[in-house]
Amino acid sequence: MLFERFDLVYVLLPVVVCLMVVSLVLRSRVNRRERDPVIRALRTLKINSIGCGVMCLVLWFALPSTPALSTFGLPQNLNQIQSGPSLLALLQSYNRALVRTTDVLYWFLFTFVWWFLTSYHDFAKVVADAMHRQVAGGGNLEAEASENPDVNSTLKNFLFWMVLVLVGLLIWNLSTRW
Repeated sequence: MLFERFDLVYVLLPVVVCLMVVSLVLRSRVNRRERDPVIRALRTLKINSIGCGVMCLVLWFALPSTPALSTFGLPQNLNQIQSGPSLLALLQSYNRALVRTTDVLYWFLFTFVWWFLTSYHDFAKVVADAMHRQVAGGGNLEAEASENPDVNSTLKNFLFWMVLVLVGLLIWNLSTRW
């Protein structure tokens, strides 16, 4: 579709870097303004979900314009595939569509597992901790609201994601070469 002719790494690398920077800025803003850990986790989950959606939209635009090979340049008669060059062109176009679709699928799985699911895991962990404290303490969460937000956690989270993205890029580059 839109990014079909570009190498996928050159399309996704700027998108991932921009999403990380925007996510870091928005998370630090949420951590500064919001004292309640559950609300903070919910807003962080919202930021991560929007980022994951943007990444999936970019991946969708990176798919070939004809991902279903059943409708992709089927030969109309036997003469179209009897000559070597026409058969080679048909097979090469099939191969390009399959390789690109496979690359997009790899990136989608990476995005879904490491970005989307870990965000939900982090949110569920914060909610479970808050519920446990509320049940164990017999009160409400007002005592936590007076604590300062941990700004270091945003930086650590950003560094973790950057390392994870770089490791993913390295693995992807090595797997496509062999």
